[in-house]
Amino acid sequence: MNKLTSLVFVLCFLASTSQAVEFYDNSTNAPHVGLIQSAQSSLDIEIYTMNDPTIRQAIADAQDRGVKVRIVQEPAPDGDSCKIFNAASSKEPSGCSDLRSFVSEVKAKGGEYIPYNKSAFCDGTKVCFEHGKILLVDQSTALVSTGNFDTTSICDTAKGADRCNRDYSVVTRDASEVRTLETVFQNDLGGATYDLKSIVDGLAPSTLTISPYSMDPLVAFIASAQTSIQVQNQYLHDGTLNNALEEAAKRGVKVQVIVASICSFGKPSSSEVKKVNSLSTEFNDAGVDARVFTGAIKVNGVAGYLHAKSIIVDHNKAWVGSVNGSTTALSVNREYGIFFNDAAAVAALDKIHTSDFKSAGSTALSDDSDCYNKQ
Repeated sequence: MNKLTSLVFVLCFLASTSQAVEFYDNSTNAPHVGLIQSAQSSLDIEIYTMNDPTIRQAIADAQDRGVKVRIVQEPAPDGDSCKIFNAASSKEPSGCSDLRSFVSEVKAKGGEYIPYNKSAFCDGTKVCFEHGKILLVDQSTALVSTGNFDTTSICDTAKGADRCNRDYSVVTRDASEVRTLETVFQNDLGGATYDLKSIVDGLAPSTLTISPYSMDPLVAFIASAQTSIQVQNQYLHDGTLNNALEEAAKRGVKVQVIVASICSFGKPSSSEVKKVNSLSTEFNDAGVDARVFTGAIKVNGVAGYLHAKSIIVDHNKAWVGSVNGSTTALSVNREYGIFFNDAAAVAALDKIHTSDFKSAGSTALSDDSDCYNKQ
């Protein structure tokens, strides 16, 4: 991004008008099932994984009452042995057969359920995912979530979740935003290469982010900060994004960052330890206050995990989306995010950010690698 473009982005953020949205903490008030139940004519879903049986049942019920269902899903989630568009394997978990059956059931009822076409949309990149999480209802309402449609993401303890993610959803009924998301969805459903860049270029800077073009608007959003920045993200590995946070801190902005612990799922690798120690030094030198979300922080009463991706600027503007702090997420994957300045929505997100950051269950980023030597 050149300096003139960056200045235009910043001025647009500072001058943006109020945008009414609905904010949800997925662990206590996930809106997914209610939105699906409200559908009268259509449900369009683009998702990374969708393992929650309550959500799948709501979709099945919607089809039974005549709602048209179309779903685009990542065919090969990283580290997930359930390849739902492939033939069954004796090595896969038992739950995969249920997920594969759901694909067949949606199709049998006249719906569409297809894999994200990586050969068309990954631009020759070997590592690329449909990592976005959107739900479009009746072409008039859109949900943008940080979490997948899984039991842990919506804290569905009734269906077996013994760990709950910190995840958020934002619902918008803004006609322009819904129309843009529908346009991208329908092109992704079509599976053929198209000019996404022209769609993104037509967006106002303070509305949506769509990867692989999320870097510039998020860096500009950070650059717009005058007093404070609060960040929650599963991890922060991209140098450009991290540099934007460091530069903000150096110019006097109070920057608070909290990331998921590298010890959340057992002993981390030596490369993970090296990354977190390097990032801790960088942030400390720049004046970024960085902490770690550990399992000691409870989410709706059970052990929590930070899966959210969110940014608050100056306590009055926010962004929520699926974009992790990696170059792949920012500049390669299909990802979705939404900006908003609705006072109630920003305040609700701010309250959770502040609570997690100050929680006794959080630790300094510099201490996160201690588990490497303890396990």
